[in-house]
Amino acid sequence: MIEILIVDDQQLVLEGIKNLIEETSKIIVKDTAVNGNDALNLIKKNKYDAVLLDISMPEKSGLEILKEIKTIKNDLPVLILSVFQEEVYALRALQFGASGYLTKNSSVNELINAINKIAYGGKYINGKIAEMLACSYKSKPNYPTHQCLTQREFEIFRKIAEGKSLKEIANDLNISDRTVSTHRHRILEKMNMNCNADIIRYALEFKLII
Repeated sequence: MIEILIVDDQQLVLEGIKNLIEETSKIIVKDTAVNGNDALNLIKKNKYDAVLLDISMPEKSGLEILKEIKTIKNDLPVLILSVFQEEVYALRALQFGASGYLTKNSSVNELINAINKIAYGGKYINGKIAEMLACSYKSKPNYPTHQCLTQREFEIFRKIAEGKSLKEIANDLNISDRTVSTHRHRILEKMNMNCNADIIRYALEFKLII
């Protein structure tokens, strides 16, 4: 029997995924969590065969939570659930130790198959994401500029691209305005940009924001 933990900050989405899994498979949703700290505490105390982790979480991003999970239990399989199909997110998730990457518009059967596969030691990326990753490597011999950003910088980069102010970003991430400003300066420097408008144009070009 496979026992899993689901982590999603949207309670309705979390309950919906839980109900779909339990109604269509023998997989047991042992626990749920709506934030990273609760998830990490549960993982420290309990045993799971796999974790379903939303990539878009408040305070700590899903990828940051993933990195912390791997420091606690490196062999625990994690399936990233995301609204993003872009290869950059799948690539980062896999680099940080995810066992699979699945978009939230996938079918229930595909979700069940992905859980079963990673719970028994496999990796899971659906055909569409795999094709995007292959095309990315083929068409971009050099990594795009945003690949040089740290995870925190990339997160702030996306929030700037979404039009959020430094104060809003600071509140979202529970850090100081000055820290956000420092990260923004490094982002502009690393990506050879001059202003927020450059960030927005780049993010739209590479489809890094919805």
